[in-house]
Amino acid sequence: MKELGLACRDVRTREVGIQEIHNKIRPYNVELIRRDYVANGGWETFLSYEDPDQVLLIFMLVF
Repeated sequence: MKELGLACRDVRTREVGIQEIHNKIRPYNVELIRRDYVANGGWETFLSYEDPDQVLLIFMLVF
């Protein structure tokens, strides 16, 4: 992906712990984000705390 100039948006690569260890990045602007979407014939809700400026994922809950 790096060779193609693409950034990975996978949950694991966005986790704050991984980013802090490998890139020394810490969250500063944390927001609660809600995403509702259709999946498996019903609605699912994805709640997360993220730092959107740095594409960091702090916490997530799917229900």
